[in-house]
Amino acid sequence: FQGITSVHSAHQGSDWMDLVSGLCQYLPEQRLPMLPGGVDRVKSHNWYEGFDWAGHRAQKMTPPHLPRVENREDLRNFDTSWINRPEEISYVSDGTGWDKNFGE
Repeated sequence: FQGITSVHSAHQGSDWMDLVSGLCQYLPEQRLPMLPGGVDRVKSHNWYEGFDWAGHRAQKMTPPHLPRVENREDLRNFDTSWINRPEEISYVSDGTGWDKNFGE
């Protein structure tokens, strides 16, 4: 792996591509939040211009989409067709017993 050297998107601008490439460097110490300035480098990136970080921290932001849900069993927002379910993978114990207390 060499990390991401270039990012291309027909739907995003150069700020988004710069942010993605800054976050996806192969060496962790070269990733955007690991450079001098830390996480503030991400928060002040041009792609986040106008983003309400205080509202985000306070959990007061309006979500961009509120799905319609009538009750706890309402699955209309999920594809429940058996044909679209992921392949089931059977569990095979490795014999160490690391999972012996699960489900208690």
